[in-house]
Amino acid sequence: MFLPYLAGSSAPHWNPDATGAFLGLTHRAGRAVLGRAVLEGVALELRQILDAFTALGLPSRELRLTGGYTCHDTLHRLLADATGRTVTLLEQPEATLIGAAILAATGAGAFPSVQAAAAGMVRLTERFAPAPEARAAYDALARDYGLLADRLHGANLLARRLSA
Repeated sequence: MFLPYLAGSSAPHWNPDATGAFLGLTHRAGRAVLGRAVLEGVALELRQILDAFTALGLPSRELRLTGGYTCHDTLHRLLADATGRTVTLLEQPEATLIGAAILAATGAGAFPSVQAAAAGMVRLTERFAPAPEARAAYDALARDYGLLADRLHGANLLARRLSA
Protein backbone atom coordinates (compact mmCIF):
# COMPACT_ATOMS: atom_id res chain seq x y z
CA MET A 1 0.00 0.00 0.00
CA PHE A 2 1.19 3.49 -0.80
CA LEU A 3 0.20 6.73 0.96
CA PRO A 4 0.69 9.41 -1.72
CA TYR A 5 1.73 12.35 0.45
CA LEU A 6 4.75 13.43 -1.56
CA ALA A 7 3.80 17.10 -1.17
CA GLY A 8 1.87 16.88 2.10
CA SER A 9 -1.73 15.77 2.40
CA SER A 10 -4.95 17.60 1.77
CA ALA A 11 -8.50 16.55 2.65
CA PRO A 12 -9.43 14.84 4.81
CA HIS A 13 -6.23 15.10 6.92
CA TRP A 14 -4.84 18.53 5.97
CA ASN A 15 -1.20 18.07 6.89
CA PRO A 16 1.29 20.01 4.74
CA ASP A 17 4.17 18.19 6.48
CA ALA A 18 2.92 14.67 5.74
CA THR A 19 5.24 12.39 3.82
CA GLY A 20 4.47 9.46 1.58
CA ALA A 21 4.97 5.87 2.63
CA PHE A 22 5.01 2.37 1.21
CA LEU A 23 3.66 -0.25 3.60
CA GLY A 24 3.61 -4.00 3.33
CA LEU A 25 6.73 -4.30 1.19
CA THR A 26 8.56 -7.57 0.84
CA HIS A 27 11.59 -8.63 -1.16
CA ARG A 28 9.19 -9.89 -3.86
CA ALA A 29 7.82 -6.42 -4.62
CA GLY A 30 9.03 -5.45 -8.07
CA ARG A 31 8.30 -2.46 -10.28
CA ALA A 32 4.83 -3.68 -11.24
CA VAL A 33 3.76 -4.10 -7.61
CA LEU A 34 5.18 -0.71 -6.62
CA GLY A 35 3.63 1.00 -9.65
CA ARG A 36 0.22 -0.52 -8.94
CA ALA A 37 0.50 0.53 -5.27
CA VAL A 38 1.21 4.13 -6.31
CA LEU A 39 -1.80 4.25 -8.64
CA GLU A 40 -4.06 2.60 -6.07
CA GLY A 41 -2.82 4.98 -3.36
CA VAL A 42 -3.74 7.99 -5.47
CA ALA A 43 -7.14 6.46 -6.29
CA LEU A 44 -7.89 5.55 -2.68
CA GLU A 45 -6.88 9.01 -1.45
CA LEU A 46 -9.26 10.49 -4.04
CA ARG A 47 -11.97 8.10 -2.83
CA GLN A 48 -11.51 9.39 0.73
CA ILE A 49 -12.03 12.96 -0.50
CA LEU A 50 -15.10 12.01 -2.57
CA ASP A 51 -16.56 10.03 0.35
CA ALA A 52 -16.05 13.06 2.61
CA PHE A 53 -18.05 15.16 0.13
CA THR A 54 -20.76 12.49 0.08
CA ALA A 55 -20.93 12.57 3.89
CA LEU A 56 -21.51 16.33 3.63
CA GLY A 57 -24.46 15.76 1.29
CA LEU A 58 -22.51 16.45 -1.92
CA PRO A 59 -22.39 13.07 -3.65
CA SER A 60 -20.71 12.46 -7.00
CA ARG A 61 -21.35 9.73 -9.54
CA GLU A 62 -18.82 10.75 -12.17
CA LEU A 63 -15.21 11.89 -12.43
CA ARG A 64 -14.17 13.91 -15.46
CA LEU A 65 -10.45 13.64 -16.07
CA THR A 66 -8.23 16.28 -17.59
CA GLY A 67 -4.52 16.77 -18.18
CA GLY A 68 -2.03 13.99 -17.61
CA TYR A 69 -4.65 11.69 -16.13
CA THR A 70 -6.21 11.26 -19.59
CA CYS A 71 -3.34 9.31 -21.14
CA HIS A 72 -3.62 5.91 -19.46
CA ASP A 73 -6.58 3.54 -19.82
CA THR A 74 -5.20 1.43 -16.96
CA LEU A 75 -5.49 4.44 -14.66
CA HIS A 76 -9.02 5.22 -15.91
CA ARG A 77 -10.17 1.68 -15.10
CA LEU A 78 -8.41 1.70 -11.73
CA LEU A 79 -9.91 5.09 -10.74
CA ALA A 80 -13.39 3.89 -11.68
CA ASP A 81 -13.03 0.65 -9.74
CA ALA A 82 -11.35 2.14 -6.66
CA THR A 83 -13.65 5.17 -6.32
CA GLY A 84 -16.86 3.42 -7.41
CA ARG A 85 -17.59 6.27 -9.81
CA THR A 86 -17.76 6.44 -13.60
CA VAL A 87 -14.67 8.02 -15.13
CA THR A 88 -15.32 10.17 -18.19
CA LEU A 89 -12.78 11.66 -20.57
CA LEU A 90 -13.19 14.93 -22.40
CA GLU A 91 -12.56 15.42 -26.11
CA GLN A 92 -10.26 18.33 -25.18
CA PRO A 93 -8.29 17.08 -22.16
CA GLU A 94 -6.55 20.38 -21.41
CA ALA A 95 -8.79 22.03 -18.82
CA THR A 96 -6.97 25.36 -18.92
CA LEU A 97 -7.36 25.61 -22.68
CA ILE A 98 -11.06 24.75 -22.74
CA GLY A 99 -11.70 27.01 -19.73
CA ALA A 100 -10.06 29.96 -21.47
CA ALA A 101 -12.03 29.24 -24.65
CA ILE A 102 -15.28 29.10 -22.66
CA LEU A 103 -14.56 32.46 -21.03
CA ALA A 104 -13.51 34.03 -24.34
CA ALA A 105 -16.61 32.75 -26.14
CA THR A 106 -18.84 34.09 -23.36
CA GLY A 107 -17.04 37.46 -23.36
CA ALA A 108 -17.36 37.71 -27.13
CA GLY A 109 -21.11 37.14 -26.87
CA ALA A 110 -21.15 33.75 -28.57
CA PHE A 111 -22.92 32.31 -25.51
CA PRO A 112 -25.18 34.05 -22.97
CA SER A 113 -23.39 32.56 -19.94
CA VAL A 114 -20.38 30.54 -18.88
CA GLN A 115 -22.72 27.61 -18.14
CA ALA A 116 -24.15 27.75 -21.67
CA ALA A 117 -20.66 27.97 -23.17
CA ALA A 118 -19.48 24.97 -21.15
CA ALA A 119 -22.55 22.99 -22.18
CA GLY A 120 -21.91 23.87 -25.83
CA MET A 121 -18.14 23.44 -25.88
CA VAL A 122 -17.27 20.56 -23.56
CA ARG A 123 -17.63 17.24 -25.34
CA LEU A 124 -17.35 13.91 -23.57
CA THR A 125 -15.72 10.89 -25.14
CA GLU A 126 -14.95 7.62 -23.36
CA ARG A 127 -16.60 6.43 -20.16
CA PHE A 128 -15.23 3.83 -17.76
CA ALA A 129 -17.84 2.41 -15.39
CA PRO A 130 -16.72 0.67 -12.19
CA ALA A 131 -16.51 -3.10 -12.63
CA PRO A 132 -19.02 -4.79 -10.29
CA GLU A 133 -16.59 -7.65 -9.65
CA ALA A 134 -13.97 -5.22 -8.32
CA ARG A 135 -16.30 -3.52 -5.83
CA ALA A 136 -15.88 -5.82 -2.80
CA ALA A 137 -12.09 -5.90 -3.11
CA TYR A 138 -11.79 -2.11 -3.42
CA ASP A 139 -14.32 -1.50 -0.64
CA ALA A 140 -12.17 -3.63 1.69
CA LEU A 141 -8.96 -2.00 0.49
CA ALA A 142 -10.50 1.47 0.96
CA ARG A 143 -11.47 0.61 4.56
CA ASP A 144 -7.91 -0.60 5.28
CA TYR A 145 -6.41 2.44 3.56
CA GLY A 146 -8.62 4.84 5.51
CA LEU A 147 -7.86 3.16 8.83
CA LEU A 148 -4.14 3.16 8.12
CA ALA A 149 -4.08 6.79 6.99
CA ASP A 150 -6.15 7.91 9.99
CA ARG A 151 -3.91 6.10 12.46
CA LEU A 152 -0.62 7.25 10.94
CA HIS A 153 -1.82 10.84 10.73
CA GLY A 154 -3.25 10.66 14.25
CA ALA A 155 0.06 9.44 15.66
CA ASN A 156 1.95 12.07 13.63
CA LEU A 157 4.03 9.33 12.03
CA LEU A 158 3.91 10.91 8.58
CA ALA A 159 5.45 14.24 9.61
CA ARG A 160 8.33 15.36 7.42
CA ARG A 161 11.59 14.50 9.18
CA LEU A 162 14.20 15.03 6.48
CA SER A 163 15.49 18.44 5.52
CA ALA A 164 14.67 19.49 1.96
